[in-house]
Amino acid sequence: MYWWNHPSYRGWVLGPNRDGHCEIVQLTKFFRSDKGNYMTIMPSENHNFILAASCCAVTGVVAAATGFLADRDCYICSLEQYDDDSTGKFFMRAVFRLEEQSPGIEEIKQAFTTVSDKFDMTWQIHEAHVPVKVLIM
Repeated sequence: MYWWNHPSYRGWVLGPNRDGHCEIVQLTKFFRSDKGNYMTIMPSENHNFILAASCCAVTGVVAAATGFLADRDCYICSLEQYDDDSTGKFFMRAVFRLEEQSPGIEEIKQAFTTVSDKFDMTWQIHEAHVPVKVLIM
């Protein structure tokens, strides 16, 4: 297992799933202090959503996913991506929020299948303040 190496959000774990493929999962916000390391659930963010996606590493994945969100007037607050050269997999996490002209989140989820089908992508969109169940191995 590897920690996602981002300065403030080290709460990503990369590890094998039941099929032996790598997946990423958001854990928590990671803090260091003079008393040791602490992890806590990320604070609730006002109407933020997280798109977590993985697929084969090919050209155009980031453009397709971010373009999809931009076309629906979603503001991307944070974007991280990673290629695992040993498996040829691509992993992406985008934190975004809906703006005034954005459609509802359910409509966005339904429409995202146009992107996911093109890249045979495994993905989920969930509210940023909702904790994700995780198994640490």
